[in-house]
Amino acid sequence: MINEFGEAVWIGGAHPFDLHEVYFDFRSPRVKGGVGDVVELLISADARYKLWLNGQFVARGPARSYPHSQSFDRLDLSAAWQKGDNLLAVQVYQPGYSHFSYVHRAVSGLLAALLVNGSQQLVSDASWHVRRNRSFASQVPRVSIYGSGVEIRNMELDDVWQRVGFVEKGWQAARVIASADGHIWHGLRERDTPMLVEREAEMQLIECRLGEDDFMFEEAHWALREAWMGGSSAEFSSTNGWFQPHLTFDTTALFLFDLGRAYTCQGWAEIRGASGGEVVNISYADKMVNGELVISDPQTYCRVRMTDSFALRKGNQIVEPFAMRGGRYVLFQISGEVGKNFKLRPHLRVAEYPLTITKPFTSNDLQLAAIAAMCENTLLACLQDSFVDCVWRESSQWLGDGLIQSKIMAAMCADFRPMRKLLHDTAAGQDQYGMLPSVAPAEVHAYTIPRYGLMWLELLNFYFAATGDAEFVRELWPTLTRQLGLYKALNVGQEFGK
Repeated sequence: MINEFGEAVWIGGAHPFDLHEVYFDFRSPRVKGGVGDVVELLISADARYKLWLNGQFVARGPARSYPHSQSFDRLDLSAAWQKGDNLLAVQVYQPGYSHFSYVHRAVSGLLAALLVNGSQQLVSDASWHVRRNRSFASQVPRVSIYGSGVEIRNMELDDVWQRVGFVEKGWQAARVIASADGHIWHGLRERDTPMLVEREAEMQLIECRLGEDDFMFEEAHWALREAWMGGSSAEFSSTNGWFQPHLTFDTTALFLFDLGRAYTCQGWAEIRGASGGEVVNISYADKMVNGELVISDPQTYCRVRMTDSFALRKGNQIVEPFAMRGGRYVLFQISGEVGKNFKLRPHLRVAEYPLTITKPFTSNDLQLAAIAAMCENTLLACLQDSFVDCVWRESSQWLGDGLIQSKIMAAMCADFRPMRKLLHDTAAGQDQYGMLPSVAPAEVHAYTIPRYGLMWLELLNFYFAATGDAEFVRELWPTLTRQLGLYKALNVGQEFGK
């Protein structure tokens, strides 16, 4: 795998300590293209990337992984490739700390190699240009105890840097960090699971409210929560999905949409006629109780505050988060005095695992069929680049959840890739004593339970019985022997017999 990257090196921002809640924008040198070119890109980033080719969004990644077993993506760019100049634009996000689906090693980077008709034409190196995207605030709270930061953006500082003809001002040469198999990211590994398929999705408007814009709250999530809970039902004029709320400086409009079930998703909005200074908040919720939306209280319940915030600039614009979020309900809020020409049109984008069900469940028992459909929807909702426990507050790959999900998915189809990834990621997190993590990739040792690791043994046995993949089992054999050696030393499992 390393040889495929050729002379590519890991590159980063100009300052090595620019790490906390930072978004880096990278632009490649231009590459000449021809009609009918076959174009392939190998790409990875620490921690997450979004990729554009010639201003057109292409993909986001990589799949979660430990740095010492770094995942990379292989992308076909032929459809967006054009005759003449071509330019890659990549935005890389770095939280600056570990959480329940990422392990931080005090560095951030991008690695890429572009092949045109089988010949390497571009690699990530010092010829790329980079800047820190200042439209993103760095002092932000986390979405929950499990994840990274919310997004707070000043759209006055946004621009169209992804386009080929953009004029760079104040950009710097990318800093070379390490070789492709450098000390942090050795063990490069092509992702086990397919890229998620993103699409625009329909959502049902179920309620609008008019509330007070309470200036006592500095945090967007608190302001949105109080405005919704204290607001009253309202109707706002709408044409082709465009809303025109008439607001004074101390009022706020909220629009609640239902997706039908939970999705990995991202709310975004088109804005027309902004005066500048208005604020759009986009929030996600998981459930309703007695007909009322449950908006999390960050003082309790895992400190969940699933709300991103955008301060608008004057004129037309698009507000779009970097990160995918998740939930069944999406709540849009607009605050601030808006002019008579102001319009807002909410949208939703979902990301789905391309699963083909080859063994559908059928039953004449309507109740049993409904239960099976509910279970199927739950599995689909909790399937990202790996199995996850839920898509709202956490999106973490837990071994225990994944064991059950693996067996359910095996009953639906012959796609064992998420199961394989779960086995590999858990093995990659094994410590020097042989202990396996309960959630991976992560370093949350307080959640490591010795007996919990027995489920990895069960899963490995189930995988081999289902696939006969002896090569993969041999790859994991050292992990198995270390784990059994630890259990023998601790007498774990003696109560279950030898």
